Amino acid sequence: MDDFERKQERLKTLFEEVSATSEGESESDEDEVEVDFVEERSVDSNSEQDLDEVEGDDFIDNNDPIFIGKDGATKWKKHSAPNKNIKTRSENIIKKILPGVPRNLRHLKTPLDIWNTFFSDEILNTIVTCTNQKIEIVSEKFVCEGTTR
Repeated sequence: MDDFERKQERLKTLFEEVSATSEGESESDEDEVEVDFVEERSVDSNSEQDLDEVEGDDFIDNNDPIFIGKDGATKWKKHSAPNKNIKTRSENIIKKILPGVPRNLRHLKTPLDIWNTFFSDEILNTIVTCTNQKIEIVSEKFVCEGTTR
């Protein structure tokens, strides 16, 4: 008898004990309707594992590199094996990216054209404004006695 069946038997006996004590309290047992809900579990399920199966060092291959936890007992694989039974979402697939300039940017020839692709005039003005503010704050700390402001 496995652990699940033992728990089921224990719950059944507890339920019967509670039912027996409540029967003495109620005067009319005929009015009460007892509904029994039973949830069945598939023993051959691949998605569930018993705790006994996971315990031990059986799941760690000796050839795989591992990290040892601070407690000295926890072991972590450095490289996880991809699960072949699960399909990877299309947005998570990394396509091979070839080195070089992307096709839509090949027409850009000068460094200024490339700069303008990444930074608009509005962003450039924000960078200049914030930089000038920072220079003003820092320059007050380093004013020489011979200079006038």
